[in-house]
Amino acid sequence: MGDPSLAVITAVRNRSDHLQITAALLSSSHRHQEHLIVDWSSEPAVQRSSLPPDPRIRLVRVEGEQLWWHSRAYNHAIRLSTAEWILRCDADCLLQPEFFAALHLRSGTIQVATLPGGLRAATALERFGLLVAPRDALMAANGYEPRLVGWGYEDTDLLERLFIAGHAVAALPQVGVSSLQHSDCQRLGRRSLFPPRLALEASHHANRLMAQWCREHSVRVDLRDPGSNCFIHLPPSQRDARQRALLAGALALYTGRYGRFLAIRAPLPLVKALVWALGLDPLQPTPAAAFREPGRLRLDR
Repeated sequence: MGDPSLAVITAVRNRSDHLQITAALLSSSHRHQEHLIVDWSSEPAVQRSSLPPDPRIRLVRVEGEQLWWHSRAYNHAIRLSTAEWILRCDADCLLQPEFFAALHLRSGTIQVATLPGGLRAATALERFGLLVAPRDALMAANGYEPRLVGWGYEDTDLLERLFIAGHAVAALPQVGVSSLQHSDCQRLGRRSLFPPRLALEASHHANRLMAQWCREHSVRVDLRDPGSNCFIHLPPSQRDARQRALLAGALALYTGRYGRFLAIRAPLPLVKALVWALGLDPLQPTPAAAFREPGRLRLDR
């Protein structure tokens, strides 16, 4: 009996140069049956002619989105994929034959690997940015949490939920995995007036808090419903907590625990003003762009 079918999913926004390199390398592999690429409102749009002439590549464009939103983009890919197993592979991820040789899909075990770069991991699970999992398991977990906005932690949150649900998780040998060099500004997916690393730390810290809140309140979306994959309004108290978490994450980069203490104790109007002034929240100053239905899908280009 052969291996179960495998789909590679990649979501991208304005990273066509990276995508061309990584897609070409993936096309040299014979392990997967589909490479589903979600173009999340890139400007200019990703052109099929710029990608390898590989019939396994399926390019899907989502139009009308204002923000680079990892969790929503990858949820689209999970829902549209058809294979039994799914491998998330970011546009800057380079996978060599040694990586695919180490996969054991028939074991039924979720498999993870470490990606170079990014922020320093605070927990063991945060080290793993590459995920290979059964599609049924991802659908049952309702995919990535769409309330995690900006950069970071959406992959850790999903992996933790899969682990809590009882799925076995195994670390792959660290072979055949590398990433293209790119700046923190590219990783952030938007321009920042201040050091991008500050905004990355802030986003990662706030998303960690949001993930914990969603679990405690059993707030979930149904991944089977395409209309559910949007940012859902939060209670005012949680929106305020998110603002404090953004400021705490940014200040902690320079002041450690004292910065977090200041963010917790500072008056809320001051916290919001600082978050806005530092450009830490991608939902500001035009939240109307975020509280909207998912972008329009144009399939199979």
